[in-house]
Amino acid sequence: MYGTIPPTNSAPVPTQVSYTMDNSTPMMYVTPTTDDVQYNQLFFQYFTLDATIPHTLVVTNIAQDAQFYVDYVGIVLPPT
Repeated sequence: MYGTIPPTNSAPVPTQVSYTMDNSTPMMYVTPTTDDVQYNQLFFQYFTLDATIPHTLVVTNIAQDAQFYVDYVGIVLPPT
């Protein structure tokens, strides 16, 4: 999952996001401080998925009043 990190002076608090894949242990991402907006930044990736079964990704914006921008989600399937 890729997203945008807003400049620190425009965001009241850093974005803190929890990513949980298939009820596994949550993975946290906290945006770094930056003077300029940063687009297409990697927020989350997961490598060990079985392509033959459905999966669930739960994304939770934890920080109250934090800005959270998703640019896109990419899914790559293994060759058949």
